[in-house]
Amino acid sequence: MEEKTIIVTYSFDPMEPPKKDTVTLNLYVNGESIRTIENIPVEIIAYSEIIESSESERSFLKTEKKITYTNDGNVRMQETLKIEMKFFEDIVTSTKPKTYVLKEDGKRYRALDVDLKPGAKIEVMVVKSFRLLVGVVTAAIILTILYFIFRSSIVVRKQAVILGTKEGGITEMKVLMNVRNRTPKIIKNVVIIDRVPNIADIQKEFQIGTLKPDKIISHERSGNLIKWNISVLEKYEERIITYKIKSKLGILGEFKLPPAVIKYENEKGKDVITHSNSVGLSIK
Repeated sequence: MEEKTIIVTYSFDPMEPPKKDTVTLNLYVNGESIRTIENIPVEIIAYSEIIESSESERSFLKTEKKITYTNDGNVRMQETLKIEMKFFEDIVTSTKPKTYVLKEDGKRYRALDVDLKPGAKIEVMVVKSFRLLVGVVTAAIILTILYFIFRSSIVVRKQAVILGTKEGGITEMKVLMNVRNRTPKIIKNVVIIDRVPNIADIQKEFQIGTLKPDKIISHERSGNLIKWNISVLEKYEERIITYKIKSKLGILGEFKLPPAVIKYENEKGKDVITHSNSVGLSIK
């Protein structure tokens, strides 16, 4: 009698949930059943695996990448999907759906918590765009260039200190103005005009070493005007201007000195006008 070993292979649906069951095997030869084996135990085990696939599309300073995650198992899977990303990349990256930053084992990720049923999938769109960053940097460079082109060649910093008080009010103060040529070029015909409110008078005695004014004018409405002329201001040269003002009555509250006006001649021979800062004084 001849004996043969037959291997029978049967494939189940990959999405078949895990379970234990029995099967019956019928053996036929020439259409005639010659043997039946019942209650053969079988077990479908649980397994899960996330399959990742992606496709990318590039354009000017921009990359769009669609990543598809599929649960290729037969059980529900809860997982944290991780996309490794360096800090600089993270700045220019956006995702849909929204992800969060995860730091793990010294690495940085964009992460998304998912709950996928067997066969289910989720798509994550990762967009890296350098357009905004390049735009901001370009705008900053242009603004910096424009600033250096159009900024005033002369800087005047105005300060004031209280020298005397009476009955809680200010009676005397000293004004200092630092005039500086911040360019490597000579500036000609510089005129500085400062104004003091009517409530105070300009003292006509000036310290040795300070630049004396060319003219002092008192005006009922405009207040006291004081004018200096500087024929030439050498490259990077600084001049210090000081003067004192006095009030017969104590000035209560804040006493404000308006900005000084500076006029000078640029390289093309045209007049340019700029201003110093204003100064406020009060007794605390």
